[in-house]
Amino acid sequence: MDILDWIEKAKEFDSDKNLNGFALSIIEDPKAIDLQREQWKEGSDYKGDVIGIYKKSTEELSMGLKKAGDPWNLNNTGDFWQNTFLNAVIKGKDLEFDFNSSGINKSELFATIKKHGEIKNPTDIFGLYNHEPFIKLIEPKYVQQLKDYYNV
Repeated sequence: MDILDWIEKAKEFDSDKNLNGFALSIIEDPKAIDLQREQWKEGSDYKGDVIGIYKKSTEELSMGLKKAGDPWNLNNTGDFWQNTFLNAVIKGKDLEFDFNSSGINKSELFATIKKHGEIKNPTDIFGLYNHEPFIKLIEPKYVQQLKDYYNV
């Protein structure tokens, strides 16, 4: 493809269609959800703040699996953990990604966070404080999509 062909192809470029296809490729990638879960395993919200701290009673109830003083890791939230998803919304020429969960125990978890957690807003558990791994995940997909479009 020479530069004139490339310019003609660029005139036909549909950014909405491109963003839709790109967004779909990201939200269907289980590695994206794994990034959110890895952050929860650390016990961090989207700002890097600790979600909550295990108490001695939790350590006893879990038979030592959760240690008093350690940050909540959210990995035993069952349905909430299993039903975590990533959504993408196109706003003009911008593409925004948002994590969420459709788990039936979401309201119970949020009530626990409000009552016993270290953070004020339970929805703060969604989102990444370190965007670099997410960028590393999505960048090759976007580059490949453009290469495919331009046949390069």
